[in-house]
Amino acid sequence: MEVILDCTCFSDKASTHAYLKEQFRFPAYYGNNLDALYDCLTELSDCRILLQNPAALHQMGEYGAALLETLQDAARDNPTLELSCVSADEASYSAEAKERWGSTSAYQEFEQKTSPCSDHTYQALADGMDQIFAGFARCMLAGAAPDSADSQALVRQLQDYISANYYTCTKEILSCLGQMYTTDPRFQANIDRHAAGTADYAGRSICIYCQ
Repeated sequence: MEVILDCTCFSDKASTHAYLKEQFRFPAYYGNNLDALYDCLTELSDCRILLQNPAALHQMGEYGAALLETLQDAARDNPTLELSCVSADEASYSAEAKERWGSTSAYQEFEQKTSPCSDHTYQALADGMDQIFAGFARCMLAGAAPDSADSQALVRQLQDYISANYYTCTKEILSCLGQMYTTDPRFQANIDRHAAGTADYAGRSICIYCQ
């Protein structure tokens, strides 16, 4: 399971533990203290915690630092518990993806493949994907058409990369991704870091490949 904790929701001890109890669905006997939190977390199986806006823990002073340490200790002592710090945008998209596709076999495969990943490994996978989009930018700037051999080879590389590291990327799924790269401002802005228009170029290349 995946649990998103928005640290901006932590203000005082009572409300913090009420929030934690709700997010983790802890039992009624949850003790509302850090020792109880540690005990419950170390009993969880296959859980990934996404800690959103961790800097906001400073607003709780020493208790915020102790809370973070408790989360880190539980993740260290429970091999099936993973703790990751994420930006607001990353957490928002993760929650959105789970809501939209959580019941699909592709999403379940994604969780199976990525849940065991450390932060370092997950970032390395994202960097590998980013390099493919850098390739699209180079093709575009070199004047290659979306249906060129080089561009289409990059689409195949992208499909194979997703299938190997995230989920089986069928042409149907790839086509949907291509549309999302050009219509979702978050994806478009991230891909266009390489060069303005890269997202649209990649999307058109994918569309041709999936025909």
